Amino acid sequence: MTVYNGRSKAFRAERLRLFEEGKRRCITCHRVKRIATCYTTSVRGANGINGQCNHCRRSSHRKRYSGLYEALRDGERRARKAGLRADHFSPGELMDYWRSVGIDPWVCAVTGEQLTQATRNVDHVQPLDAPDSAGHTITNVVPVLAEYNRWKGSKSVVEALASWWDAPGNDPKDPEGIEGAFVIEGWFEPERGSVER
Repeated sequence: MTVYNGRSKAFRAERLRLFEEGKRRCITCHRVKRIATCYTTSVRGANGINGQCNHCRRSSHRKRYSGLYEALRDGERRARKAGLRADHFSPGELMDYWRSVGIDPWVCAVTGEQLTQATRNVDHVQPLDAPDSAGHTITNVVPVLAEYNRWKGSKSVVEALASWWDAPGNDPKDPEGIEGAFVIEGWFEPERGSVER
């Protein structure tokens, strides 16, 4: 299979020839497929047809909107709006970072509960509305249970943990593991309050 440069004369000539036959080559998987069944229309696409086949579009859409992508983009936007540091990093970079520092992306860093795609949120350890917040940085974001994240709001981690564990049905996580779960220096300072109950 020849992979053409999308701007080359050969690619444009092939695209025109295929269009006359009712077909198109997908720019992602490079397979030639029927336009009528495998492509959608697009104002931006050549001849009014999308460059990606439906299968590749759905696949990239699932990856892009898996939950983390939008959450990270929203956190970056909110930090920028608040005048805080707003680093841009992808979900893949975040997952790699979490693994490198020993944070399991599928276990809540605070409550220790198993997470699923539906129950996982990302939380800013230092809330974005706190005056001394680290902002939206890769070291200030941890995986948490969505229910806990709603509970926490803009409370400090220590305040949120104390009130979370006092609620009926919430079992406390061993405090020794919590200190190592967060990588921001100074967030776990005994003089500011301990997570032990």
